[in-house]
Amino acid sequence: MMQEITEALKGRGAALTLHPGDGYPEQVIYAAEDAGISREMVQALLSEGIIGADLREPEQHRWVSASVNDCSVHTLSIPVQRVPGHGRLAITVFYDLLDAALRADAEAVYLARRPFAIGYFRLWQVNRTSQRRMAATESALNVMSLGVLLVSASSTILFANDAARSLLDQANGLAIRGDQLRACGGADTLRLQAAVSHVANFRAGGRTAPRSALFTVAREGEQPLVVSVLAAAQPPDEPGDTAATVVVVDPTAEIDTWLVPVCKLFGLTNVETSLAQLLVSGSTLSEAAVRLRIKEATVRSYLKLIFTKTGVSRQSEMIRVLLSNLVRLTGQAKIDVI
Repeated sequence: MMQEITEALKGRGAALTLHPGDGYPEQVIYAAEDAGISREMVQALLSEGIIGADLREPEQHRWVSASVNDCSVHTLSIPVQRVPGHGRLAITVFYDLLDAALRADAEAVYLARRPFAIGYFRLWQVNRTSQRRMAATESALNVMSLGVLLVSASSTILFANDAARSLLDQANGLAIRGDQLRACGGADTLRLQAAVSHVANFRAGGRTAPRSALFTVAREGEQPLVVSVLAAAQPPDEPGDTAATVVVVDPTAEIDTWLVPVCKLFGLTNVETSLAQLLVSGSTLSEAAVRLRIKEATVRSYLKLIFTKTGVSRQSEMIRVLLSNLVRLTGQAKIDVI
């Protein structure tokens, strides 16, 4: 697009700059290096106010001829209408020489094509911001120990974080078949497909509250995976749209990574945290006492301390509190255990 603008306006090359305002520094997004327009030169011209958008005259293009380091610089700077919540973009076209005829021709072309060019760059800026937010979201999901996948209505995997990829690579419980999410057992595959279809069509029959499904997936030689399928914010309109978020918890591998920080939030000691881990994993009090090498009466004393710190009175409530941050649903969401 920048090359097309350069050719249409009969320039030597062009640059695209960002002017955020509010104390943020101006940035060079693009410079036609192959035309001898370096990013360093553009940044220097920005710093001196020779090129870029004049925030006091936001819609006014400007011609500037100046001498920089004993070199003449001739430019046309074109501001892009600001998108709310974003900085202002500016397109600058560079010329070797300028005369009245070239300037008149370039300005006529610019004014004729301005609506399309400005619209294009506004859309580009919104898309660029969305891509950056998506990259940041993916990065955040990849540091989580929970497996998180986005799937279409046909269970095609559109995104899987690192934890989910690790579980899929093991192919024990869940796996990839082609590009689709599948369970390793036939019955679990049917349950998974039914869950995705269930939440993908939550608006059917006049329902507006998002649905979710919760079930287990069997594994060979290990505890089953806990799978939660959550409806997307909007029902899919096309086959490739996200229809559901699939959250996978490995009760054997996840305890140490995500439960310890939660226990710290409640002020649990190391021994109390170890006891909580064992109980959440399904151990009885007797089994926990053996694992911790203490008497069962002592285990019960520690359990009472955990109850006090977590504000509960029963073991099942304690487990619910500790697991409450695993999957957060909207206030109106209904959970279907299948």
